[in-house]
Parts: sequence; structure tokens; C-alpha cells
Amino acid sequence: MSSIGSRSYLGPLASILAAAALAACGGGGGDSPSASASGTPAATAPTTPAQPDPAPPAPPQASTPLVITGLDQACTGCGAATPASYAGSGVGIWTRANGTGAAADVQFSIAGLSGQSVSL
Repeated sequence: MSSIGSRSYLGPLASILAAAALAACGGGGGDSPSASASGTPAATAPTTPAQPDPAPPAPPQASTPLVITGLDQACTGCGAATPASYAGSGVGIWTRANGTGAAADVQFSIAGLSGQSVSL
């Protein structure tokens, strides 16, 4: 077999393979999905009527704070005069245990503070 004879059907074979690959992938690569390679409109899927958007979820409800009438004094001879008042000088340390293990919103008052910095 000569090299000239083998080249004679390489061109048609390449054309057939290219056409088969193009047909297998769905067409000629046009930009419009609504028309097929033959020029006829492509079938479209039926559309369902638009559904109204569901109502947005309600914002989370703020929990009612637990009102603490007295904290626990965590020091002696310091600025914590009572469970709910500051002596007016020095450092006062109060504490309150959370027995639930979950986050809790609490509200408390310490009397006698005027212009002092408070850290929680």
C-alpha cells in the first residue's frame, strides 16, 4: 500500500468524524437555543404560572430580659456595698450564675454609680 493511496480517504474520513461529533453534541453551536440546526424552532418546555413570593420570615422575637433584683457580691471589704449598690470608691465585684447553660438576657441595676466605668 502506498502513502498516496492512504491519504486519499483521510480527508473524507475526517469530515465524517467531525460531522458525527458535531451531531452527537447537539448541533452547530449557534447562539440561539430556540432554533435548531435545521432552522425550525426548538420545542420549549411548558411553563407553569408564576407563584407569588412567600411572605418573608418574621423577625426573631426579642426575649424578655430576666430582671435581677440583686447580684451576688464577689468580694469583701471592696466597693460592692450590697448586692445592688456601690460604696462610692474602690473596685466592686458582683457576680450572677447562669444555671441554665444557655445564653440569657438579664437586666440589673447597681445604685451609687456616678461617672465610674463599668465592665460586664
